[in-house]
Amino acid sequence: AFLTSYVSKTRTMQQTSAQMSTAATNNGLLRKHLDRLRSSPNQTLLLDGGTGEELFLRGVKDDRKIWSATAIVNEEYHGILEEVHKSFIDAGSQAITTNSYGITPGVGFTDGDEVKRL
Repeated sequence: AFLTSYVSKTRTMQQTSAQMSTAATNNGLLRKHLDRLRSSPNQTLLLDGGTGEELFLRGVKDDRKIWSATAIVNEEYHGILEEVHKSFIDAGSQAITTNSYGITPGVGFTDGDEVKRL
């Protein structure tokens, strides 16, 4: 039992160390990109994480009106949205998009409450 516990704790510590190392690397890479963008205004950082498609694959309804913003405005989907973002981070993503473009006047909402939904 001691050996099993020791091996389990060692694996957990190694995984935690690897996750911290990955997070530090990702933070460094993101800082590098941001520094590059600040120093050269003609540079562009394109963010396209495929969040919407992943949300739809995981059961968020696609109403073709507010698209993936459905996961933001409907509390029942908040957990799925968090899972999707976490999966991108775990896969090594260096940036996460808010996925909120559908919450703008004229796109999916006309009641003036767009900001409240964010």
